[in-house]
Amino acid sequence: MEQEDTRIYKIRDSVDVYTIHDEILYFYFINTRISKQYRVSKETIALIQLIDGKSTIAELAKKYSYTQSRPISIESILHTLQFLERENIVTLINQTLIPPELSVRYDRQINFLEELSLGSDSGLKNQKRIQEQTILVFGVGAVGGDIALQLAMAGCGKFILVDNALVTASCKCRHLYYREQYVGLPKVEALKREIQAIDPVIQVETCLFQINPDTNLSELIRKATFIVNTADEPYIGFTSLKISRECCRQRKPLYIAGGFDIHCMSTGELIIPGLTPCSDCYSNYFHKKLEGWLPLPKAVVDTHNEYGGFSAQSIFSASFACMEIIKYICNFANGKSLFQTRGEMDMEDYSIHYIDIKKDPSCNICGGITYEPQD
Repeated sequence: MEQEDTRIYKIRDSVDVYTIHDEILYFYFINTRISKQYRVSKETIALIQLIDGKSTIAELAKKYSYTQSRPISIESILHTLQFLERENIVTLINQTLIPPELSVRYDRQINFLEELSLGSDSGLKNQKRIQEQTILVFGVGAVGGDIALQLAMAGCGKFILVDNALVTASCKCRHLYYREQYVGLPKVEALKREIQAIDPVIQVETCLFQINPDTNLSELIRKATFIVNTADEPYIGFTSLKISRECCRQRKPLYIAGGFDIHCMSTGELIIPGLTPCSDCYSNYFHKKLEGWLPLPKAVVDTHNEYGGFSAQSIFSASFACMEIIKYICNFANGKSLFQTRGEMDMEDYSIHYIDIKKDPSCNICGGITYEPQD
């Protein structure tokens, strides 16, 4: 007698299944618009019709034997299910990962995560990964604040917010968390209130300081699972190099977001130590690329208030960053789909032009680091 198999599989919620001429199975992935089709036997079609997300493999074997009046082995069912799992069509059910009330809260998001999940990963498993994150955000202006809000909506469970600026009337046109009653409050405090208005169980730690050459960031970065930098004071290049070097030392992922100064609709870059270029790689690249270049003399010397933009531009940069961050957290990148380097949006046709930069193997900061994949 075959051993009882209590595993339960289901067809992913975002996959529609059709048959063509009783010999072709057609799978349509609703979220990504991908389609797959296979020529199969009528017996395989009969088996797939029985996958209901409730029956164990052993129960599927009994139902098949009853409806088709012929037996089927556990091995045959497993062979079919494991093929469909590799093709991202079915997944194992594990309802114990997050409480049912959170499953309801994130139902539509889990549905989307389900389709992007690979192998044995499920939408629920990836939602749990998101909730386990501690996101450290340096600089909570328009872009940094938008990133924090979007990641809070996605379910990230803890934030550490770093900034020393106050909410002013000039924040009105770009900061999503701007409220009249927040004027004069530290930005980190105003953003904390908005995050906890989204979900009061989210933990938020606030730090009121500006990064300078003597600032020790090691302990803050050690507390985080993912780091975001949008701090453009005293200068984004300086803060990015300082944070990137410490993140490389601790093997922590970092996203340096776009949306600053003249780069109002840039994507920024994800830095994964040992896999992608670090900030020093970018700095070395631009140093070589711009060697001998000198800017034209400018009639206007003080450019402090020269740069500007719309909230929509900040949201673009923040949203792009959030998608890349979630892509990393949930292990959606593979050999065919890695992460983008820095890109600039063309305001004429909204195309994105990416910088062709590779990780520098001789980089003093990340050159000797070996990439360590997530569990």
